[in-house]
Amino acid sequence: MSCAGQRCDEATRACLPNPCETDRDCTRTQFCAPQGCLEGCRVDPDNCPIGQECGPNRQCRQAGGCANDAQCVTDNGPGWRCVDGGCETFCVDDNGCRDGEYCEVETGHCIEGCLDDGLEENDERAGATPLQLANDRVVEDGLIACSLDRDWYSFQTARGYGARVTVRFRHANGDLDLRVYPPEGDSRASQSQTDDEVVTIDQVAAAGTWYVEVYARGLDANDYQLEVELLAPGGCAPDAAEATGDDSPGTATAVAVPGLQDVVAFRNRTRLRRRRRLVPPAHGHRRRPARRADGGRSRRAPIDFCHLRPRAACPGDAPDHPQRRRR
Repeated sequence: MSCAGQRCDEATRACLPNPCETDRDCTRTQFCAPQGCLEGCRVDPDNCPIGQECGPNRQCRQAGGCANDAQCVTDNGPGWRCVDGGCETFCVDDNGCRDGEYCEVETGHCIEGCLDDGLEENDERAGATPLQLANDRVVEDGLIACSLDRDWYSFQTARGYGARVTVRFRHANGDLDLRVYPPEGDSRASQSQTDDEVVTIDQVAAAGTWYVEVYARGLDANDYQLEVELLAPGGCAPDAAEATGDDSPGTATAVAVPGLQDVVAFRNRTRLRRRRRLVPPAHGHRRRPARRADGGRSRRAPIDFCHLRPRAACPGDAPDHPQRRRR
């Protein structure tokens, strides 16, 4: 990326204005501003075409002033109006402004700098913008990353979920980077030198809040689109009862059934090796082959479901078995 009329900062690899003290220190098409040489007209020496003069917004205008908007439109065409006795162009959106400017719609003026998007203020993690997901996905368009500014977002997941976060942009317009912080574990960043940044984090055991940080490289600024897609847990998906733990008799999940005091023990002989106690609606015994995640039949031992009355043992259980003590 070349830096025409500017200098390249070797540390950040960003184009920066050349330093100056007066307009004469800048190129013919630039003027001296506090931050350095910027594109625009100047007064000393004047660089506007014959018959024009440099206006207060650093754009050339018709010399001699104006009395009304109609005069400016007659002299210059549509998109001109009379401001403070001089003809100036006006904007209705950012497309009518030069690079490094945004349109101040209230005044119709192009203002130097970067206009934040509608999801600001979200420059810090504590002020992250909550994302509202629908069907495990959300897309936010029309976002802006200004230079030296960071955009933070957040979203929630249940236990076992992962996420794929994508920032879409044109690298030629400015380099953006992405970092994702899951509810537990280390953050992960994407800092490529091409279009778009993607971070994928698979299953995260903990439920909680994820944070997304989008920021420009150096003094770059750019528009972007943010997409978040949740990745469902693979294999055995943890249910809501897992939030407090239900992997042992001591942490069994109790289900209230009016008028019944029985307890059901799900004896899981699969590789998960888990045991769950529930309150059943009826008594009985079920036995069926386990299914794999792809829907096929498993060759592992079947799962037994045994509904226990007080002081009763499941069929086939030894009375003195350490995990099958009578209740």
